[in-house]
Amino acid sequence: MIDECLHTSLVEVAIMRGHQATHVTWRGLAGAADWTLMGPIRSGEFTFVTNNAKDFRRLYAREANHMGLVYWFRRRRHIVSAPFSTLLWTTSIGSRR
Repeated sequence: MIDECLHTSLVEVAIMRGHQATHVTWRGLAGAADWTLMGPIRSGEFTFVTNNAKDFRRLYAREANHMGLVYWFRRRRHIVSAPFSTLLWTTSIGSRR
């Protein structure tokens, strides 16, 4: 699941790389408090992609098990999908071992 602080186009990048993906906004969770996202993340068994490392690192520390948390840091306001696509490819290759 992609956080609302990141562009919806990243979902398409993930899908093109063979991952199932969705966006917080598309699930009707735009504007929801961070802690309320943990239920849908847990029940959907989603890896969560966000640039809000500070808050979600704290929330994930409370979880006994989870599918993963990816911090996506941007240097500019403009999102470039190529590095995200590379990350997904690298992750896919690593998971096949």
